[in-house]
Amino acid sequence: MSETQDQNKTEEATPRKREHAREEGQVVFSPDLSAGVMLCTVSLFVFLFWEAALDLFSFPLTEAFSGLRLREWETVETILAGKWLLSRILICSGVVFTLTTGTALLASQLQSGPTMTFQPLAPKWDKISPASGWSRLLSLDSLFRGGLSILKLLSSIGISLLLFSIAIHEFRAQTAGLTSMNGGTGPGVIGAGPAGPVLVEQVLIHRLLLSLSGITLLWGIVDFAMRRFRHEQKLKMSKQEVKDEQKEDQVDPQIRNKMRRAQQEAAKRRTLQEVPQATMVITNPTHYAVALKYQAGTMGAPVIVAKGTDAFARRIAEIARENGVPVFERKPLTRALFALADVGDEIPMEYYRAIAELLAHVYRIKGKMSAAS
Repeated sequence: MSETQDQNKTEEATPRKREHAREEGQVVFSPDLSAGVMLCTVSLFVFLFWEAALDLFSFPLTEAFSGLRLREWETVETILAGKWLLSRILICSGVVFTLTTGTALLASQLQSGPTMTFQPLAPKWDKISPASGWSRLLSLDSLFRGGLSILKLLSSIGISLLLFSIAIHEFRAQTAGLTSMNGGTGPGVIGAGPAGPVLVEQVLIHRLLLSLSGITLLWGIVDFAMRRFRHEQKLKMSKQEVKDEQKEDQVDPQIRNKMRRAQQEAAKRRTLQEVPQATMVITNPTHYAVALKYQAGTMGAPVIVAKGTDAFARRIAEIARENGVPVFERKPLTRALFALADVGDEIPMEYYRAIAELLAHVYRIKGKMSAAS
């Protein structure tokens, strides 16, 4: 059924559909792309300012220790050296933190634009339902992201092994006097020995940072392109939906508001018809009312069949009492269910225990009534 509906949606999304999707938090965003941009920025920073960072630590230390004898080192010098080292570390980490945070925010804004909505944070039963969870796990998007993660891992391992192999070869060539990292040749260039390995390791670190960040950025671009494609596919509309939206745009706003109010009133009347079949009603007691229905063995959890505020809430409670449906006053519980679930939804999982206690009370009342009759 869903495949048939997707095939019928061949039209591009209208501006109103796109704006509605943005309001609900449905935007194209790739965490992999943001991570790739951030890693590339940090890698370039390290590559360009590596020597400056080393000078920030090495030159002052060299000057401080050059004229200092071991017996002159006391507690005061230790405290001063610790403060100095901490200040330099804070400077370097502060620069890196500011750079990474700014880059991550910029990458996010460039992907999805300025968006501020809390609707994706609202609790939804389908997000924690095992059935819907398995369907999401086996969806095309999940399979693509899983395959992409495997490709990222394999490519990162392959590049790392290749760079390590090149570094080992260059190190062996240096120690054999065949080549050197500073452009010279012969055993005289590598000096006393430790300079060679240090230089190879430094170049290896630079190569690893640039290569791995580049791979992350590349796969991030692929992930963003796929997410954008899937986003556009999900936003597509059928020809009938486009026609209906065009008709709504042509209708006078006042008439449109009247039509919406009429539809809301009709929906309220339909929900009132479900109240006599409800298992129980919980109230605020006068401002909110929620009618719940539960059938053991056929329903996984209680379902909200009606809800309302003020006069409509009082009407729900009145119909429930007229039809012998138990009515309970539970202020916090009523407000929570009214805010977190709509008519036709199952109650959120965190309220199972509270509703189960009320259901047990309802069953005891019905048991006493049947025993008395």
